[in-house]
Amino acid sequence: MVDEYQRTGVEGVFALGDIWAPYQLKHVANRQAEVVAHNLRHPDDLIATDLDVVPAAVFTNPQIATVGATEQDCREAGDDYVVGTARYADVAYGWAMEDRTGCCKVPESTRRRWPSGLTGSTPPSTTEPAQPSARDQVAQRRPVAS
Repeated sequence: MVDEYQRTGVEGVFALGDIWAPYQLKHVANRQAEVVAHNLRHPDDLIATDLDVVPAAVFTNPQIATVGATEQDCREAGDDYVVGTARYADVAYGWAMEDRTGCCKVPESTRRRWPSGLTGSTPPSTTEPAQPSARDQVAQRRPVAS
């Protein structure tokens, strides 16, 4: 067993990365390593690994990137939420890249701090510019009752 501070049941032994992680992703292991390093240096001021918001990508065509809760997650949690969407072609970066297929979908939950599901032709570079537009649309929508 490993707790939220990456500690095992053996005093002074920590676990991280592929040996213990619900997500087998390099950036998750990197964050766990930072947590372990901090906790080894500061045993009286432990920090926990936060896995509520983990970015991931699927390298298909178009590529798909996600971070945080999806609309389905919001429904299953019984959250009230609103959904904003934006086409990449509608923001300057997407227009400049001539991206006619990508979009950004942001479900804003009342209980989560950064819930979103993002899709696009090149998510690492196009999801970020599209987010403000989608978030603006969220502000104009009425909540979807749970």
